[in-house]
Amino acid sequence: MALLDDDPRWDTFGLLLEAYRAVDAAIACDTYETIEYDRQVVDLIIRLARTPEGRLRPAAIAAALATTRPHTSTLLDRAEQHGLIARTPDPTDGRATTISLSRKGERQATRMAEQLLRSVEAHIHSQLSSADIGNLETSLRTLRDAAQQHLHD
Repeated sequence: MALLDDDPRWDTFGLLLEAYRAVDAAIACDTYETIEYDRQVVDLIIRLARTPEGRLRPAAIAAALATTRPHTSTLLDRAEQHGLIARTPDPTDGRATTISLSRKGERQATRMAEQLLRSVEAHIHSQLSSADIGNLETSLRTLRDAAQQHLHD
């Protein structure tokens, strides 16, 4: 089992997964009593709220949330059932649909933001220096962009 034991690349990959899962679980633990939606719906709401134009096509949502298109479709259906999103024709291409937050979705994003940010501060930003945060963001963007490019090739 030397390949599994001796290769340091396993450490990097394993630590990335473990760190993500632990931080995500800690944030979920901090917020589960006051945020009524599952983590994927929350991720969708926050992503749409942080999008400069306030709307995305489903394919862009799938890429941003690192999910498959069928899973994204199911996620959008759940969010729509909660009244959190609106589907409208894309203003630049009438054949396409864009997703934006409904008024209820906007209110929910605003309501959740402060609590989520407190938890993010506690589990990420207070644990690392400003330089570490900058390096982490640069590294994560590099990994994300490379993986998304691979998925689209």
